[in-house]
Amino acid sequence: MQRKYLPSFLLLFILLGTTFTSRAEVVQYKLPSNGLVAVADYTPGDTKRPAVLILHGLLTTNRFHTVRAMMETAQELGFGVLAPNLTYAIPRRNESVLCTSLHRHTLDMEAAEIHDWIDWLRQEGYPSVILVGHSAASQLFLYALKQKPRKDVSGLILTSLLYLNGPELGTRQAELDKARRMIEEADSTPQKWHWVFCRGNYLATPESYLSYTKLTRPFILQTLKEISARIPTYVVMGGADKRYERTGRNILDQYRQSGAHVVVIDGANHFFSSEHQFDLQDTLSDILETHAAP
Repeated sequence: MQRKYLPSFLLLFILLGTTFTSRAEVVQYKLPSNGLVAVADYTPGDTKRPAVLILHGLLTTNRFHTVRAMMETAQELGFGVLAPNLTYAIPRRNESVLCTSLHRHTLDMEAAEIHDWIDWLRQEGYPSVILVGHSAASQLFLYALKQKPRKDVSGLILTSLLYLNGPELGTRQAELDKARRMIEEADSTPQKWHWVFCRGNYLATPESYLSYTKLTRPFILQTLKEISARIPTYVVMGGADKRYERTGRNILDQYRQSGAHVVVIDGANHFFSSEHQFDLQDTLSDILETHAAP
């Protein structure tokens, strides 16, 4: 089902959505895994149904417009909705960080934070949790569930799923080798690296930088196949995502071969901007209503 809106109505819907998501309460939670206080937006919902945990993309927050649109959809359907900010090793982080910020966080740290928040929702009385990720968060969910499989995750909705490590994405072998040498020499001095959209200015310890290089294309595809076999998994992609220029559009066929349900929104970019936000909301609504009935 597709909604159609006249351009003159866009501002009205944006304002209404902002008002709706503002009903969420801010939660501060001392994470068991690392002792840091993290923040999240939380809207209580029907505890007879799964809660929905929505996670932002790389270096952003739960205020990112794609995340807000998905929050609004789940809230309108009556789900309990939690949208945390990954700490990136910063207590109470509520702002985006830059490539040039000092990065000491690691992939395993983020995976542990995801499990902390799932546990928090279970303690709130929800029978299970549906994970909804945007961009890098989609990869983090796959990694977290591969490292620690859970029976209380009842669904996985991965939007703009790609990967973080590959020469086609700008990863440089010389930098990988340097990071490994530094770790062998117990040298944690932050360096500037090429990483995804950070063009030689990603300031991070070698441990931090190297941890994310586990997220290669083969790893994502194999993990997607494994998890799709036991958890209902949906991959929602924009048909006009410019990242296909680097990855190739054949990645969509590889997702389909993994066993995941693949939905491509024609014309949408990586962030489902503009009118495609409503297409994303319709798609998310259909998935949640079909697979998360009471």
